[in-house]
Amino acid sequence: MGVVAYHKLIQLKCKVNDFKIAIAFHPTVVVHSFGCMDEPVCSRLWESFWWRGYSKQLLIPNNVMTPAAILLEVNTTKGLLAHMPCTCIQNMMESIWESNPFNNEQEYVEEALKDLSEWMMTL
Repeated sequence: MGVVAYHKLIQLKCKVNDFKIAIAFHPTVVVHSFGCMDEPVCSRLWESFWWRGYSKQLLIPNNVMTPAAILLEVNTTKGLLAHMPCTCIQNMMESIWESNPFNNEQEYVEEALKDLSEWMMTL
């Protein structure tokens, strides 16, 4: 691998890591259901899940899973999320997937491949 290709690869790795850090440190705001009896507690449960579960998995240095893949594997019947109303969890997941913050990672990869291809054409 040449120096330029290695540089492009490291740039991509840094962009993806920065993206994961941005997601990890900015939990989504809870979308409560109409039947949510205690919104402050529900919000704290979501934030605790985000900080103690999702963010930790996302920030593991040798983690190869994408942010979306980690969220897809969440078991809502165990741990902190088991204490949240099911409708609030469902609203949260729908809200996250509708806004789809996970596309950026794929866009970074495609941009890096495009840059590398353009550079290779100049050889």
